[in-house]
Amino acid sequence: MEIKTFSNQDFYETNAYLIVKDKKAILIDCANQASEILKYLQTNKIELTHILITHGHYNHILGLEVIKEQFASAAVFIGQRDIICLYDCRANLSYKTGAEWEIKNEVENVVPITKDSLINIDGIEFRLDLIGGYTRGSIIYKLMAENMIFCGDTIYRTGLDHHWTDLKKCPNRKLKKSIRFIYKNFNDDCLIFPGHGEAGFTLGEVKNNNIIANKLAKYVSK
Repeated sequence: MEIKTFSNQDFYETNAYLIVKDKKAILIDCANQASEILKYLQTNKIELTHILITHGHYNHILGLEVIKEQFASAAVFIGQRDIICLYDCRANLSYKTGAEWEIKNEVENVVPITKDSLINIDGIEFRLDLIGGYTRGSIIYKLMAENMIFCGDTIYRTGLDHHWTDLKKCPNRKLKKSIRFIYKNFNDDCLIFPGHGEAGFTLGEVKNNNIIANKLAKYVSK
């Protein structure tokens, strides 16, 4: 199994991840990297079977419709309460940039996630934790065999996402609850692959470096 990262340096350093096994792939978020992702799949003759969306903000779903044009049968997993983000520029926040991006036609093969669950995709097992918080439909995807999580914008090695720059701008009780969930339910060796910037760090590194997350989680660094 291979995990390939696509990081869009010109688009808030937004990350997309491709998990490849036996010439089949699972994409986690899109990161406005459709052309690069499609080129990689086509060059390596890989079939994209599933797209897992961590949350519905536009910078993570932009490019989805382009990818679906090439892989129409790929199932799209997304929190049910974030489905509106596919079709509404205010819900996905793109209106704030002036772009007002929306998908005009209904996306086929959408799988709404309504509760925590375990799924098996071509022998790759994930645990889906529907945590809400950052958005109402935010999901953490845990790759069970590798002790790693894909968490969208919920947590980073240092600091918080650009939407939440300090505690005064972070009154969201559910976001705090989501960070506490990560601290409680994953071990310090768990590898974290977030929606932006640096990826592949451990939860232990977060606890040692992320003062704001520690405050939100009410965690005292040792």
